[in-house]
Amino acid sequence: MDTRSFRRLRPANPIGDLLRGWRTRRALSQAELAFEAGISVKHLSYVETGKAAASRDILLQLASALDLSLRDRNALLEAGGFARQYASAICRRRSLPRRGVPSTCCSAVTSRSRRSSPTGAGT
Repeated sequence: MDTRSFRRLRPANPIGDLLRGWRTRRALSQAELAFEAGISVKHLSYVETGKAAASRDILLQLASALDLSLRDRNALLEAGGFARQYASAICRRRSLPRRGVPSTCCSAVTSRSRRSSPTGAGT
């Protein structure tokens, strides 16, 4: 058997890739980011490499330490398998659509809230 055929492929790690990209763009080391976020350097390293799964709170702490936009915070949460947190905030900040056509963002948030309402009525 040829050992070249068993090349190790790096498993997909969207959280680690996103964090590493944002961290390097801001010229931060893992130690600096970990200190700003209030987590251990080892845990940050494990999250970036995919050895550990980050909780929602840890992801939000890292997003805050990186000073990410609301869209980027949502992207990080979704990469970690969590629901978006800032959907309605982003929607409110968008300008109103022209000619009375509802924006996709606003209509999606509204329809989601109607479905999840215990009484079935919209909010």
